[in-house]
Amino acid sequence: MLGQFCGTAGLSGEVRRTASLLVSELVTNSLVHGRSAATVDMELRPEGVLRVAVSDRSSAPLPAVDLHPETCAEGGRGLLIVSLLASRWGSALSPRGGKTVWFELDG
Repeated sequence: MLGQFCGTAGLSGEVRRTASLLVSELVTNSLVHGRSAATVDMELRPEGVLRVAVSDRSSAPLPAVDLHPETCAEGGRGLLIVSLLASRWGSALSPRGGKTVWFELDG
C-alpha cells in the first residue's frame, strides 16, 4: 500500500525506503505500547512532502523520544529513529479518544 502510494506520487526510492521504515516503527509502537490496532493515513502535500499519520484508540500517554536508550534493551529506539530520519514529526491526542503520531518526509 505505501509502496504503491509513493510510486504513484513519484517519490524517490530513498523516500520510499525511509517511509516504510518509519511506518513500521509507528505501527509497531501502536500495537505494543498502545495495545490497539493502528490506522495509517497517507497524504502527498504541496512540493512533494509525504505526510503519514498512524492513529490508534489507546488512552496511553503521548509518546516521547528516549534520547539515551539502554544499550542492551530490545526496544526504545523507534521514536528516536523517527526523529532522526523524518523532516518533521509530532503527536496529538484525538478528540474522539486515542492519539495520532505523524511524520513528514520532504520529497
